[in-house]
Amino acid sequence: MRATTEVLHHLASALFVLVGALSVRAWIADRARPRAHLALATGLLGLAQVGNAVSGTVYSQRALIPPRGLSAAVGILLLLSVYYFLQFLGDFVPFPRWVRASVAAITALNLALAAVEKPEYAFVSTELVRFKGVRNLIPYTVALVEGFAWLSVAFGSLCVLFLVYGRRMRGRARFRMLSIGFGSLLLFVGVIIVPLVATRISAGGSSAGMVRAANLVLQLVAVGSAPLLILGFSPPAWVVRGIAQDPSKAP
Repeated sequence: MRATTEVLHHLASALFVLVGALSVRAWIADRARPRAHLALATGLLGLAQVGNAVSGTVYSQRALIPPRGLSAAVGILLLLSVYYFLQFLGDFVPFPRWVRASVAAITALNLALAAVEKPEYAFVSTELVRFKGVRNLIPYTVALVEGFAWLSVAFGSLCVLFLVYGRRMRGRARFRMLSIGFGSLLLFVGVIIVPLVATRISAGGSSAGMVRAANLVLQLVAVGSAPLLILGFSPPAWVVRGIAQDPSKAP
């Protein structure tokens, strides 16, 4: 299982870096505001996945505890990525001003927690290591659950809105929006797993086997979501040609 998880880590990293690279290329060709938000969102998500792969494979292979700075950087990159995904969504959905202000405030709060909170435990190889004498503003598990609860709300919103609007579309627009919606659904499932495992660890009910299984599921979700996001954000030309155009927009 460990070897499979490591391969999936690297594969997911490569796929998300590809998603980011394709989005940046699209923004360079057409410097519209939505493309800029999308390029930032996918680029930051790719960097976060690379950092997560380094933490989960390089340090795990050597039975070392990942540096706190690396863990904080991954969390910050992920939060910023979600913020720009929501900005991208706001380019098409007229959110009220209070919603935009709330998104900015919640993102700022979680960024501050990601920067100052210190891990109270970590898995090194197959052993759970608890750190003594760690002082945080709030319990580490509470901060972790709150942060991933926000991520689940964000990805859940992306999923629901893209699936709802996608069903109203036809042809290529429908295909792309539904691809983004189902890709967001997989990411939503992934971010729910983390707080569940963290809660079990805090309660003392976790095991190394459970954590390894959860990590494997996370990487499968990541590998499954990336191709869907590519099809939605930057579909290959041969895919686009194979999808019938909306008859109402045909010349």
